[in-house]
Amino acid sequence: AEPFQKVAAMLEPGGAFVLFMRDEAYLEKKKLLDSGVFHRHSSAAVEQALRAAGFAVTQQRSDAGVVFRAEKSSSAQP
Repeated sequence: AEPFQKVAAMLEPGGAFVLFMRDEAYLEKKKLLDSGVFHRHSSAAVEQALRAAGFAVTQQRSDAGVVFRAEKSSSAQP
């Protein structure tokens, strides 16, 4: 959650950011998980980390992966 806490600290109240997470099957098919660049994280773990950092989270799934929209509460302190 620490990286997401840093993002939250940079956003104004009511601000948001979008995070795209590629489907793990795609990464395996393209052999990208062995590259050392990509890491395995479940979408549930990412959502939990975003919420722990104080974001309201919505997500949209597709065959390509998951798009998370993380919004900082408009009543949060900067």
